[in-house]
Amino acid sequence: MEILKDAYDTEARLLEKLCSCLQQERDCLIAGRVRDLWPLREQKERICGQLKVQEKIIKEQSGEILKRGQKVSMEWIISSKKRIRNLKGEAASRSSENMKIVKDMLDFIDGLIDAIMSPEVQSHDYGRTQRMISYPRILFKEA
Repeated sequence: MEILKDAYDTEARLLEKLCSCLQQERDCLIAGRVRDLWPLREQKERICGQLKVQEKIIKEQSGEILKRGQKVSMEWIISSKKRIRNLKGEAASRSSENMKIVKDMLDFIDGLIDAIMSPEVQSHDYGRTQRMISYPRILFKEA
C-alpha cells in the first residue's frame, strides 16, 4: 500500500516539475532564448521517462492490491487521481500554448522568407493594383 501511495505522490511531483519546465520553455520562447530550450527538452524527456515508470508501478501495485483483496482508502485514491488529472490537464494546456507560440514564430519567419524570396509577388499584392477598402484613419483623426 505504501508503494502505491509513494508512486502517486511521485507522479504528482513529476507532473509539477513538468509544468514548471513547460513554463520555463514558454518564457524562453517568448524571450527568444533558443539555447536555453535544449536543456529544457532533455529535462522534459527525463521527466516523461520517470512518469512512465511511476504509471507502471501504479498499475502493478493496483493489480496486487486487488488480487490480495486489501482495503484501500477510496477518498485518498480519488483525491490523488484528481490531483494527477488536473496536473496532466495543466501540462497539456501549457504544452499546447507553447506549440502555438512556436507555430506563430514559424509562420512569421516563413512570411519573411517569402517576402525576401519573391518581392514581385508581394509588391503586386500590396501595390497599386490592390484597391484600398478603408480610408486612412489617421487623416480623418487629424481633420
